[in-house]
Amino acid sequence: MGLETGSALENKFVQCPCCLMMVDKLHPRSHIIPAFIAKTLADEKGRIFILGSNGTKKVSQSGFYKSIVCNECEIKFGPYDTFFARCFKDKIIPINIETKLQAPFEYEIWSGVDGQKLYMFCLSIILRAHLYISKEISGNLVGEAHFRKITDIFLNGEFIETDYPIMIRKLSSAQNLETIIQFPIKMRIGGHNTVKWTFFGLEFTAFISSHEKPDEFKAAFLKENGTCIVIKENFEQSQKIHNFTKLFLSNIKK
Repeated sequence: MGLETGSALENKFVQCPCCLMMVDKLHPRSHIIPAFIAKTLADEKGRIFILGSNGTKKVSQSGFYKSIVCNECEIKFGPYDTFFARCFKDKIIPINIETKLQAPFEYEIWSGVDGQKLYMFCLSIILRAHLYISKEISGNLVGEAHFRKITDIFLNGEFIETDYPIMIRKLSSAQNLETIIQFPIKMRIGGHNTVKWTFFGLEFTAFISSHEKPDEFKAAFLKENGTCIVIKENFEQSQKIHNFTKLFLSNIKK
């Protein structure tokens, strides 16, 4: 039997779009949305309601996994998924929450959470959603340069407060937020590109911009030491614009 040529061998490998390593195959069931979130949010019929960018609800029964990254990258997502589950699903890891009222605004000051792990979890959500969209929908969630930079930050386990800061809001509603997730979507806020998604009634907004971030939002950004200001806001209002958040942060007493 003759030896295979270099080109023949290369054809047997694929490049992981996350770490850029050549591997024999991609992970067959990489979770776009962590499995514990999908399982928790399913109703008695196994349905999960996904909130689209226009506020409409779509039903999914096909799961949240695709072949998008290699096995090593999928493994890297695991500890951060577990951390998020222990904090916000099982509530095994406590978060110090101080509720404040500055009429007409109500907000929380969080402390004690591992800011680096929560930040890595958020970056992993952006990466997975971007890869899914680019592969399955033929589009993108963030620009290629930002995708590569976010990937490098994630793979290196860095926390850079000025790059891709995260803002969290706690939503309230007459409807049951625990059965609704919002898949990551692009939004423009104050002239900046952002990515927004919702899990367990918590809305996460990541600023995808190399420009100086808006001063009125900086006070709320997640810090590496785990502190952040979490604004409590009506769910229906949050689907419109961020004027409430901007007004609140512009008037909050330092």
